[in-house]
Amino acid sequence: AEHMLEEVRTIQSRGPYFLGGACEGALVALELACKLEAAGEEVACLILWTTPTQLSRKRKSYYWYSAARRLVRHVQILLSKGSIRSFSLREWRTLIKHEYMEYVIFSAMERYQPDGRINATTTMIWPSAVAPHLEVLGNYWKSFTNDSLSVCTVKGEHDSWLDVSVLELGDLLAERISNAASYPYQ
Repeated sequence: AEHMLEEVRTIQSRGPYFLGGACEGALVALELACKLEAAGEEVACLILWTTPTQLSRKRKSYYWYSAARRLVRHVQILLSKGSIRSFSLREWRTLIKHEYMEYVIFSAMERYQPDGRINATTTMIWPSAVAPHLEVLGNYWKSFTNDSLSVCTVKGEHDSWLDVSVLELGDLLAERISNAASYPYQ
């Protein structure tokens, strides 16, 4: 987040800031918001989608399961295209290395704990597959945000929501950013 903070300030030296991110990028955006507010800057809007929580990652076996599921999906795609035989050993190694890096990233995310509360108007966007858990997830994130946290859903699951909901997500982002931009900042 420190590196990203420098980049953000290169583009825009003063707030109000509009930040967002998905998955591990959501945690980076949250940490950026914490750092900016701690420096006295205004964060107008924070939009986080498919944000991991310690509640959703109880065991490391989840990461291996997730990586294995993605590998199976790659194999299914290759089989459906009839191109599995042309997939080289080097390509298999690259694919496996990518999934291992995902495991390392998710393991690091599990240890992340926001430092304090943020004041930014915050929107959490979750795929509908986690809808049964939204109250618990919302309460978890509420402990790091002010009372302006809102939780929304879009169709899909963690690995497919963007494919099936990109227009819905775009409309939701435009609405939330527009609402935050209309607020009179000092």
